[in-house]
Amino acid sequence: QKKAQQINIALGKMKLSPQELVAKVLQMRDLTEVDIEILCCCIPSAEETKQLKELAQTTDIDMFEKPERFIITTFLIKNYDQRMRNWRFMKNFAFEIQTFKPNFQINLRFYDFLLHNQRFRGFLHLMMSMANCINAGTARGGVLGLKLQSFTAFCDMKDVQQQKTVMDYCMELAHHLSQKDEKIQEYIQRLKEDPLLVEFQEAKYPTLTALDELAIICKRLDKTCFQEEQIEFDKLIQQMNTLKSNVPEMVSGNFDCYQKEVTEFLEVAEFQLEETDKIRKQIDQMFEKTKEYYVEGKTVKMEDFIGNFNKFSIAVQKLKAIFQQEIDKQHKEEMKRERQLKAIFQQ
Repeated sequence: QKKAQQINIALGKMKLSPQELVAKVLQMRDLTEVDIEILCCCIPSAEETKQLKELAQTTDIDMFEKPERFIITTFLIKNYDQRMRNWRFMKNFAFEIQTFKPNFQINLRFYDFLLHNQRFRGFLHLMMSMANCINAGTARGGVLGLKLQSFTAFCDMKDVQQQKTVMDYCMELAHHLSQKDEKIQEYIQRLKEDPLLVEFQEAKYPTLTALDELAIICKRLDKTCFQEEQIEFDKLIQQMNTLKSNVPEMVSGNFDCYQKEVTEFLEVAEFQLEETDKIRKQIDQMFEKTKEYYVEGKTVKMEDFIGNFNKFSIAVQKLKAIFQQEIDKQHKEEMKRERQLKAIFQQ
C-alpha cells in the first residue's frame, strides 16, 4: 500500500501516465535524483512481483490502478530493479566522489606537513634541543630524535625548578621574549653551541605559525576517519564494477538508451575514480614514510597516529592561549606605564 502511494505521488508530480514514466526509464532522462530515489523505494519484492505477474495474466491491465499498471509495465524492462539502482548510483556519483576527495586531500596534507613543512621541523628541532638543555647532565639530556610518544610529554615536562615546560620555553623563544628571562638566556647560549642546531641564530627563531597550521589540519582531520572513508570508497569501486559488468544484460530493445548513457557516464566517472584512488594510495605510502620518522616499531595504527598529533596540537593550543594571556597582560601593563609617564610629563 505504501509503495502504491509513493508511485501515485511520483506520477502525479511528474504528470505522467504509467507508460510515459516507463518510457522515461528506458530513455534514462528527465528524472531527478528524488524521482529516481522514489522509484527505487517502490521496487516490488520478489513475492509482490510474483503476485502481480499472476494477476496480469488473467486480468486486463486497464483494470488495475495506476501504481499497479506502472509496475506491470516495468516487467517489460530487463532487470528493472538493478537498472534503477544503477541509475541512482550514476545520479549520485558526482556528489559522492566529491565528498571523498576533500577528506582524502586533508589526510594527504597532514602527512605532507609532517614530512616537508620546514617551520614545523624547525620548531621540533628547537623543542628537542630545549629539552636537552633543560635536562642537561641527566639521563634524559642527550635526545637525538623525537618519537610520537614524546610529543605530549614536552607540554608537561618541566625544568628542575618546576617552573616552566619545554613548550613554555619554546614559545618564549619564538616570541622573542628571551631577553627578559635569565634562564632563557642560559638556554640560548647552550642552543647556540648545540651541534644539532649549527644554523641556529637568535634572529631566526622558528615562529609558532607551524603550530597554528597543525591545529587547523588536525581540526579538519578530527571530522574524518580515513579507515571508514576507505571502506565506503571501496563500496563505490564495487558499484562501479557492477555497473560496468552487467551492461549487456540490462538492454531492453532498440529504444533502450541504457548502454549509451552508461558508456558516456563511465568515460568521465572512471577517470574521477582513478584520480581519487591515486590520492588514497599516496596517503598510504606517505603514512608508511612518516612512521619511519615518528614511530618506534612502526606498528601504530593510522587513527592512533593522527590521534597522538591531535592531542599534542590541543595541548599546545591550550598552553599557547595561556601564554597569549601573559603577553596581553604585559602589553596592558606597558600601556598603563606609558599613560602614567605621559600624565607626569603633561603636568
